[in-house]
Amino acid sequence: MQVAAFGVQDTLEVMALKCRRRIEDDGFSMASEAATMYNLAVGTMERTEAMSEQQDPLKVENGMDFLILLLYAPGTDGQPGAPIEGITRFQKLMFLLQQDVGPSQLVKEAASYDYEPYKMGPYSAGVRDDLEELVSAGVVTTERLHYWLADDSDDPGNTDPDVDAPSKKRKAVESSRYLLSSDIGMRAGADLWRGLRSREQEELTEFKSFFNSLSLRQLLIFTYDRFPAFTQESTIKEHLGLA
Repeated sequence: MQVAAFGVQDTLEVMALKCRRRIEDDGFSMASEAATMYNLAVGTMERTEAMSEQQDPLKVENGMDFLILLLYAPGTDGQPGAPIEGITRFQKLMFLLQQDVGPSQLVKEAASYDYEPYKMGPYSAGVRDDLEELVSAGVVTTERLHYWLADDSDDPGNTDPDVDAPSKKRKAVESSRYLLSSDIGMRAGADLWRGLRSREQEELTEFKSFFNSLSLRQLLIFTYDRFPAFTQESTIKEHLGLA
């Protein structure tokens, strides 16, 4: 609806401009006819603007919408658009939402992805593919991310393996930080956010603030402990102190 409205808007602006010039060029002989056309164009343009402002917010209808919504949800600072550090964290947040660890009203959309046991626990190829599509479309942007999966916390600043040689419980991780683009991504997120009930907004904010603030190791241990059936193929149990 928004794209169509903008197209009509542009057409009406051109029509109004042409009619105004016709009034100026032709003088009073054609003024009445041109003025009528001009008023019609301006009136329609104003109604189009009002329709655009009053249109219903978008509804979350599929998993890709939910990825945008999760990225838009505020973090611990209360500001919308808190980034998600790494594909593994993103995968686990979506998995936990699917397992009803969070707003129960949004489980249906999160459940559109299939998960299977993989190297770092529950993994969905659908989440990966949809994120890649959103990045290609310019809705989501990424930044390179390097850190250690450490004994007790993440260490994003340590990128040199010679500085602190990893023990059996330390693993070098290379991934991406995901965030919505400042233009189309944030606009789409805001529109989807407005479509949620106040309670859903509050619960999703609480969910993201808590789990996004955990170290990756803490998040993985929580997930592994709650859902052991998805850890059968894991190659990092030793790094988590679970082997």
